Amino acid sequence: MNVELKSSPTDIRLKFRKLNTFDDIAHLLEIPVQFLWKILVRDKLVNYRTFKLRKKNGDERTIYSPLSNLAILQKKLSYILSLNFTHHDRSHGFIENRSIVTNASEHLRKKYVLNLDLENFFESISFRRIRHMFISYYKFNDKVASTLANICSHPDGFLPQGAPTSPVVSNIIAKTLDKELKRVAIGAKWTQYTRYADDITFSTSKEQFPKEIATINESGIITLNENIIKIIEKNGFKVNDKKTRLQNHKQSQSVTGITVNEKLNIDRRYIRRIRSILSCIEKNINNLDEAHKIFEMKYPFRQRKRGSNPDMFLILRGMISHVGNVKGKQDSVYWKLANRFNKVTPHEPIKLQLSRREFHEDNTYVIDSDYTAKYYNHNENIFDEALYGQGTGFILRTIGLVTNAHVIEGIIEGLEQKFIFSKKYYIEAYKSTLYSFPENAKVLCYDIEKDIAILSVEGLEIHEKGYMYNESIKEEQQIELVGFPGYRKGQDIKIQKGFVQGVRMHLSKDGTKRYKRREISATIYGGNSGGPIVNTDNEVIGLAVKGATMNGVSPNEIVPISEVIELAKKHGIINEHVSISF
Repeated sequence: MNVELKSSPTDIRLKFRKLNTFDDIAHLLEIPVQFLWKILVRDKLVNYRTFKLRKKNGDERTIYSPLSNLAILQKKLSYILSLNFTHHDRSHGFIENRSIVTNASEHLRKKYVLNLDLENFFESISFRRIRHMFISYYKFNDKVASTLANICSHPDGFLPQGAPTSPVVSNIIAKTLDKELKRVAIGAKWTQYTRYADDITFSTSKEQFPKEIATINESGIITLNENIIKIIEKNGFKVNDKKTRLQNHKQSQSVTGITVNEKLNIDRRYIRRIRSILSCIEKNINNLDEAHKIFEMKYPFRQRKRGSNPDMFLILRGMISHVGNVKGKQDSVYWKLANRFNKVTPHEPIKLQLSRREFHEDNTYVIDSDYTAKYYNHNENIFDEALYGQGTGFILRTIGLVTNAHVIEGIIEGLEQKFIFSKKYYIEAYKSTLYSFPENAKVLCYDIEKDIAILSVEGLEIHEKGYMYNESIKEEQQIELVGFPGYRKGQDIKIQKGFVQGVRMHLSKDGTKRYKRREISATIYGGNSGGPIVNTDNEVIGLAVKGATMNGVSPNEIVPISEVIELAKKHGIINEHVSISF
């Protein structure tokens, strides 16, 4: 049975709204009517496997795993429900583009953080409540509501943790709870509310925690406001009093396992645990069976099915990935852990993104005056050399190596006179740290008036490498100017921060045309010409063209990247704009 539905999202929404019979549900799920009956009626009592997972605190969590046929139906229905439901903006669990990280980020740098836990969250949602949800929320008749509720429910009459439909169903049922608790937070002023599944969090920057939500006495006993308890119980849930915590800013504040005092962070004990497992593997790299034994003995709390042997490397990979998701993929701790993992894993390594600076270094080039391009001057019947100045160039994905026309002025003069260069790729450019290994390029097109040149680099796959671009430029926009001012061999790349200033009009040499340029606050020194101007998403928005000279500092001008794109389109290098951020 295919998990994917063949119907379009529009058709699915239409069919869902028109459900009226058992047969309609089978057709919506794209299965035979008899097959739906077989799963829901004949096989009802044998549709689930049950097993225990051990929690970190030693308690056990019961997981109800549906068998294959029912699991496929539930995956289909989960997708259908997601097309027909708008999640509450305060809910972060099991929702695309939301996570424990987005949930925790709502409570950064607060005076107080209150955590509540809803007891037996999934199991407390009964078949009756699920059926009522389909009747009241979706306006289905009794037969349709009962059939859909049976697909979602355990035979014993509750929402099973482990079923694909349970996350979206729980969010639909808890939406009223979210609305009412958000209303309380708004009324308390300067207070945030979020929910991730059964984890509820309130936070505030007020000097005292709002009494409308909870109070704490001198003994540290927390008492929830009666209205909060009433709202939660009215919506069919119950607070697990053992897990209620109120933390002030002087204590370690955590939300869904993430520290939120100053920045999103991981508990130090979690990092130490990863390092300990890595050290064990490194010490026993020639005897991984021994490393597995030690892992099993030291970390028995890891979630697993009874009797199964967890894959130490997969668990470790997941733990390190969690660090990257919370602290950021450029975080030095994450990089060190991932690099250690990659050296010992027999599985696929963790792919590490380049840091922003490394990305600049990998995609920005020095075009140096030390190099000359040999050519044959057929007019005078002699061989000669074309000089070009020191400047900067950068790889623009799908387009090529971009720089200023004035940086390679000598080359362009030769091309204008149709000189024949001795090499097919006659310009040399190199990365700052690889000056002994120049790469060869040739001119694809140029515009002298606009001061743009686009080059092709020999052997470079421009569809897989380089900066992406964004044609949007706004005043006061934060930028970075990247390049090699006054470059000397071995010199590091220079990155200046600044912002976009006003518009400047550039007059063509014959005075007949005016071109729009932008001014930036960062100073463009000699050698930085042709360098990229990038926004906060590391997308190129402009090309450095003019700034400080021997006669002083003139306005620091950039050519909008839209002019480069227009030139590339004019010469057939690209057909349409592709905008993908780094």
